[in-house]
Amino acid sequence: MTHQEKMILSSLFSTCIVFAIYASYMMPLQSSGRFLQPDGTMFIGRSVLILIGVSIVASIAVSILFSILHAIVTNTPKPDFTTDERDRMIELRGMQVFGIVAGIGFVGSMIIMASGGTMFWVIHAIIFGFGIGDVIANIARLSFYRRGY
Repeated sequence: MTHQEKMILSSLFSTCIVFAIYASYMMPLQSSGRFLQPDGTMFIGRSVLILIGVSIVASIAVSILFSILHAIVTNTPKPDFTTDERDRMIELRGMQVFGIVAGIGFVGSMIIMASGGTMFWVIHAIIFGFGIGDVIANIARLSFYRRGY
Protein backbone atom coordinates (compact mmCIF):
# COMPACT_ATOMS: atom_id res chain seq x y z
CA MET A 1 0.00 0.00 0.00
CA THR A 2 1.46 3.32 -1.05
CA HIS A 3 1.66 6.38 1.16
CA GLN A 4 -1.04 8.08 -0.91
CA GLU A 5 -3.42 5.16 -0.39
CA LYS A 6 -2.81 5.25 3.36
CA MET A 7 -3.59 8.97 3.46
CA ILE A 8 -6.76 8.44 1.43
CA LEU A 9 -7.93 5.72 3.81
CA SER A 10 -7.21 7.84 6.86
CA SER A 11 -9.04 10.81 5.33
CA LEU A 12 -12.00 8.61 4.45
CA PHE A 13 -12.12 7.20 7.98
CA SER A 14 -11.88 10.58 9.71
CA THR A 15 -14.49 12.21 7.43
CA CYS A 16 -17.00 9.44 8.04
CA ILE A 17 -16.47 9.49 11.81
CA VAL A 18 -16.64 13.29 12.15
CA PHE A 19 -19.79 13.62 10.04
CA ALA A 20 -21.49 10.71 11.83
CA ILE A 21 -20.80 12.32 15.21
CA TYR A 22 -21.96 15.71 13.92
CA ALA A 23 -25.19 14.28 12.53
CA SER A 24 -25.90 12.35 15.73
CA TYR A 25 -25.44 15.59 17.69
CA MET A 26 -27.45 17.89 15.40
CA MET A 27 -30.47 15.75 14.53
CA PRO A 28 -31.89 15.57 18.08
CA LEU A 29 -31.43 19.34 18.38
CA GLN A 30 -33.28 19.86 15.12
CA SER A 31 -36.08 17.53 16.23
CA SER A 32 -36.51 19.50 19.45
CA GLY A 33 -36.92 22.77 17.52
CA ARG A 34 -33.67 24.34 18.71
CA PHE A 35 -33.04 25.98 15.34
CA LEU A 36 -36.46 27.64 15.13
CA GLN A 37 -35.63 29.95 18.02
CA PRO A 38 -34.47 33.54 17.35
CA ASP A 39 -30.79 32.60 17.77
CA GLY A 40 -31.15 29.43 15.66
CA THR A 41 -29.12 30.63 12.68
CA MET A 42 -26.33 31.81 14.98
CA PHE A 43 -26.28 28.36 16.59
CA ILE A 44 -26.09 26.72 13.15
CA GLY A 45 -23.17 28.98 12.20
CA ARG A 46 -21.28 28.16 15.38
CA SER A 47 -21.95 24.46 14.94
CA VAL A 48 -20.62 24.50 11.37
CA LEU A 49 -17.49 26.41 12.44
CA ILE A 50 -16.89 23.85 15.17
CA LEU A 51 -17.42 21.07 12.60
CA ILE A 52 -14.78 22.62 10.34
CA GLY A 53 -12.25 22.93 13.18
CA VAL A 54 -12.88 19.43 14.51
CA SER A 55 -12.71 18.00 11.01
CA ILE A 56 -9.29 19.55 10.37
CA VAL A 57 -7.88 18.41 13.72
CA ALA A 58 -9.34 14.92 13.34
CA SER A 59 -7.97 14.56 9.83
CA ILE A 60 -4.46 15.49 10.96
CA ALA A 61 -4.61 13.29 14.06
CA VAL A 62 -5.96 10.25 12.20
CA SER A 63 -3.34 10.65 9.45
CA ILE A 64 -0.54 10.74 12.01
CA LEU A 65 -1.93 7.80 13.98
CA PHE A 66 -2.52 5.79 10.83
CA SER A 67 1.05 6.40 9.66
CA ILE A 68 2.48 5.42 13.04
CA LEU A 69 0.38 2.27 13.28
CA HIS A 70 1.23 1.25 9.72
CA ALA A 71 4.94 1.78 10.40
CA ILE A 72 4.73 -0.36 13.53
CA VAL A 73 2.75 -3.16 11.87
CA THR A 74 4.83 -3.31 8.68
CA ASN A 75 8.14 -2.47 10.40
CA THR A 76 8.94 0.23 7.83
CA PRO A 77 10.39 3.29 9.57
CA LYS A 78 10.34 5.72 6.61
CA PRO A 79 7.36 5.99 4.26
CA ASP A 80 7.96 6.88 0.64
CA PHE A 81 6.60 10.40 0.04
CA THR A 82 7.50 10.61 -3.63
CA THR A 83 4.76 11.54 -6.07
CA ASP A 84 4.75 11.20 -9.82
CA GLU A 85 2.55 12.29 -12.70
CA ARG A 86 0.10 9.45 -12.05
CA ASP A 87 -0.39 10.62 -8.46
CA ARG A 88 -1.09 14.15 -9.64
CA MET A 89 -3.58 12.95 -12.25
CA ILE A 90 -5.39 10.81 -9.69
CA GLU A 91 -5.53 13.80 -7.35
CA LEU A 92 -7.01 15.95 -10.14
CA ARG A 93 -9.61 13.31 -10.98
CA GLY A 94 -10.55 13.14 -7.30
CA MET A 95 -10.92 16.92 -7.20
CA GLN A 96 -13.21 16.75 -10.23
CA VAL A 97 -15.38 14.14 -8.54
CA PHE A 98 -15.48 16.27 -5.38
CA GLY A 99 -16.48 19.36 -7.35
CA ILE A 100 -19.30 17.54 -9.12
CA VAL A 101 -20.75 16.06 -5.91
CA ALA A 102 -20.36 19.29 -3.94
CA GLY A 103 -22.04 21.16 -6.80
CA ILE A 104 -24.95 18.73 -6.71
CA GLY A 105 -25.20 19.34 -2.95
CA PHE A 106 -25.29 23.09 -3.54
CA VAL A 107 -28.00 22.79 -6.21
CA GLY A 108 -29.92 20.53 -3.83
CA SER A 109 -29.69 23.19 -1.14
CA MET A 110 -31.08 25.79 -3.56
CA ILE A 111 -33.97 23.46 -4.36
CA ILE A 112 -34.63 23.11 -0.63
CA MET A 113 -34.54 26.89 -0.26
CA ALA A 114 -36.82 27.44 -3.27
CA SER A 115 -39.34 24.97 -1.90
CA GLY A 116 -39.52 26.78 1.44
CA GLY A 117 -37.16 24.68 3.52
CA THR A 118 -35.65 26.01 6.72
CA MET A 119 -32.16 27.45 6.97
CA PHE A 120 -31.11 24.36 8.92
CA TRP A 121 -31.76 22.09 5.93
CA VAL A 122 -30.28 24.52 3.41
CA ILE A 123 -26.98 24.90 5.27
CA HIS A 124 -26.74 21.21 6.05
CA ALA A 125 -27.43 20.21 2.45
CA ILE A 126 -24.37 22.26 1.50
CA ILE A 127 -22.26 20.89 4.38
CA PHE A 128 -23.21 17.28 3.73
CA GLY A 129 -22.72 17.84 -0.01
CA PHE A 130 -19.11 18.69 0.80
CA GLY A 131 -18.80 15.73 3.17
CA ILE A 132 -20.31 13.23 0.76
CA GLY A 133 -18.21 14.75 -2.02
CA ASP A 134 -15.07 14.14 0.03
CA VAL A 135 -16.05 10.54 0.73
CA ILE A 136 -16.91 9.78 -2.91
CA ALA A 137 -13.75 11.54 -4.15
CA ASN A 138 -11.60 9.50 -1.74
CA ILE A 139 -13.28 6.27 -2.85
CA ALA A 140 -12.66 7.27 -6.49
CA ARG A 141 -8.99 8.04 -5.76
CA LEU A 142 -8.58 4.73 -3.99
CA SER A 143 -10.16 2.85 -6.90
CA PHE A 144 -7.90 4.70 -9.35
CA TYR A 145 -4.85 3.63 -7.34
CA ARG A 146 -6.10 0.05 -7.19
CA ARG A 147 -6.67 -0.02 -10.94
CA GLY A 148 -3.18 1.33 -11.53
CA TYR A 149 -4.04 4.65 -13.17
